Amino acid sequence: MSRKAYFSIISLVLVSCLMWTTYTQAKDKPVILDNDPNLAGWWKLDETSGKTAADSSKHNRKGTLMEGLSFEKDSTFGKVSKALKFDGDGFVEIAGGSGAGYLSVFENVSDDSFHMVWQEPFGHPNVNIHKYLGDTDNNGFSEWLSGSHDFSHGGFFFKVFEAISDNQYETIYYDSLPGNPWFLGGADAGDVDGDGINEFVFSSNANVGLYKNSNLTGWERVWLLDGIPGSTRSYLVDVSGDSLCEIVISSEELPGFTYIYRLVPTRIDVVNTEYDNNINIFPNPFNDRVLINISVQSNRHINLDIFNITGQKILSRNGLSSYSKLTWNLEDDNKRRVGSGIYFIKISNHDFEHVKKVTILK
Repeated sequence: MSRKAYFSIISLVLVSCLMWTTYTQAKDKPVILDNDPNLAGWWKLDETSGKTAADSSKHNRKGTLMEGLSFEKDSTFGKVSKALKFDGDGFVEIAGGSGAGYLSVFENVSDDSFHMVWQEPFGHPNVNIHKYLGDTDNNGFSEWLSGSHDFSHGGFFFKVFEAISDNQYETIYYDSLPGNPWFLGGADAGDVDGDGINEFVFSSNANVGLYKNSNLTGWERVWLLDGIPGSTRSYLVDVSGDSLCEIVISSEELPGFTYIYRLVPTRIDVVNTEYDNNINIFPNPFNDRVLINISVQSNRHINLDIFNITGQKILSRNGLSSYSKLTWNLEDDNKRRVGSGIYFIKISNHDFEHVKKVTILK
């Protein structure tokens, strides 16, 4: 995946679902919507089709549902026509955190009125990063990410939550990235590989991770960019207009520079099953190390390559004997330990090519 530096500042405005901040007048003063100078817009969200939300105020600021949402697919019957649904109860929820380390969910119960329906300790202070991810596992409940920057541990931490019933939520994934907690961090979601399911990026200023959900392994980190100087923010934006999101990274320490990364797909197929009995990988799944036994009839040397789920080659061993035993201790070519997930081990030479899929569980 190549990195391109652009000598221009790109201003990005990202909207998760449909959000606008307004300021209300004092309660003792009657408010007429179109006469309120602080009114930004009035979106009823009662459409029945499409992704466009009409503005019922005089400003005519139409909104667009993001993150793959549509009124046909993601709405439910409410008091008037339909309303967007998140945990299936027909009410809109908002997640928020505190400096003391508590994560809370508030639910809309009437016009401009919310009450807290759920709260739990997050495990780290300064819970101020939140991002809606969408229904990435297609089970009818949406997920969201909440993150923190912890000065006592010198890094950034996040958890992915999902509704399990009305106003009840559970952690389904968590991870951490090292970074200076005095600087910025952030998260964004979008589809980078065209499978119709959102991935997300999480940045801890010096490091940016890309995370993907699969039916087999759940959420996992599939790409990491480290060593970025200074304070960074990461976004997923369709820069090229091909309906696939690129990773856009900007840094306060590099004024005028924006890095844009695009997924380069590599097809890895499990092929040539005639060698299944001659190439043994044990155990599989595994969590610490795996033994690879090669026993094939060939007069040529064997090459072994290991790829992650995105097709990125992480380890190569060339010039092996056609009768070889190797142990992989989960380190890549840079001596860095790889994370949980699906990997592909390719064994080949000029006579044959064979790929086996393995799973790391930690």
